[in-house]
Amino acid sequence: MRLVSFWVYLGQRDPQILEGGAVMTATAQARIKQSSTVNEQTECWEWAKGRDRDGYGRIKFHGKHRAAHRVAYEAFRGPIPEGLHIDHLCRTRHCVNPAHMEPVTNLVNIRRGFEARLKTHCKNGHPRTSDNTYQYTPGSKACRECRKAVCARYNASQRQAAS
Repeated sequence: MRLVSFWVYLGQRDPQILEGGAVMTATAQARIKQSSTVNEQTECWEWAKGRDRDGYGRIKFHGKHRAAHRVAYEAFRGPIPEGLHIDHLCRTRHCVNPAHMEPVTNLVNIRRGFEARLKTHCKNGHPRTSDNTYQYTPGSKACRECRKAVCARYNASQRQAAS
């Protein structure tokens, strides 16, 4: 993983008009980017600051402690429609990548979470067994075979760069 490198000092808090007419400061976007790291395997923006006991990122924003993924969604995509919840399509609770989120009803969110637990294989087809799966943070599971492949590619690129 690498630290998110796209944060730029923005100086003033100029409001930015987003899709749907939502107003969010550029500072909110910068804080989200600065406080997360990019997982190159999953493309999740993993929240690197405080988390609650369930594994969701927390941020103090406008004087209130809020869920980091909700602030990220509002900062980059616009307001969350009333009565809807944010569903992490990647199933990673501490992910704040707005491309991995969708506003849905509570019932849909619960169903999707339940169905995700019933998966028998990872996205690359490896069996999802207790021997081949590990939990690296609360709410996040990874396939050992996929992780070995990522490490092998990284080590090969480092050897190539060194020679």
